[in-house]
Amino acid sequence: PKQATADAPVPVRLTVANAGRVPATDAKLTVTLSPGFEFAKEDGGEKTQQPHQRVWELGTLPPGVVRPLTLRVRPTDGRELRVLA
Repeated sequence: PKQATADAPVPVRLTVANAGRVPATDAKLTVTLSPGFEFAKEDGGEKTQQPHQRVWELGTLPPGVVRPLTLRVRPTDGRELRVLA
């Protein structure tokens, strides 16, 4: 695994896909980071009441579409990053 230093943003690449046969309307992606990390300020996503969580409004995802999303996080201590999406 790659190492990161405190306060230096780290890219996290996620892929969102609609494997179904019909459009996914009003699709949202909720991302929760493990303690010891925070979202970079420029990253977007709607803040929630949870400090390590953001929601991205994806709109409609047509069948078979794959959409990459890269977000940036900052380590705040020496813990290992875990992302729940």
